[in-house]
Amino acid sequence: MNLLINRARSFIYSTSLPPVVTEAGKEAIKLLDSGSARLRKKLWDRSSLLNEGLKHIGCDTCGSESPIVPVMAGDTKTAMRMSRALKRNGIYAPPIRPPTVPEGKCRIRFSVTAAHSKEDIELVLGVMKKLV
Repeated sequence: MNLLINRARSFIYSTSLPPVVTEAGKEAIKLLDSGSARLRKKLWDRSSLLNEGLKHIGCDTCGSESPIVPVMAGDTKTAMRMSRALKRNGIYAPPIRPPTVPEGKCRIRFSVTAAHSKEDIELVLGVMKKLV
């Protein structure tokens, strides 16, 4: 019998974890979920703030509904100029240009995180207002 239990294919890898390990895992997931819900809300609040603010000042955000917010710039020269101006103001927003996107469809890409403050978003909007 011991030979079958230890060698039969149907029993191999069927040993379960001790209950204390599974309970510890469940508690760890609860801790992660409780903190991540707050961070997710903050992330969506910040990305909505940026997205709506950009639309309000006349930027085309390509219908973005994510924390990755593109702003259409048009040609390569304009995208590069906007990206450099943002960088001079302490904002990293790379230009996306050919061959990644078609000619004339260049854009600036903002990546919002939960670590961004409302003041960070307001700074971006203030700089972008001067550029459009």
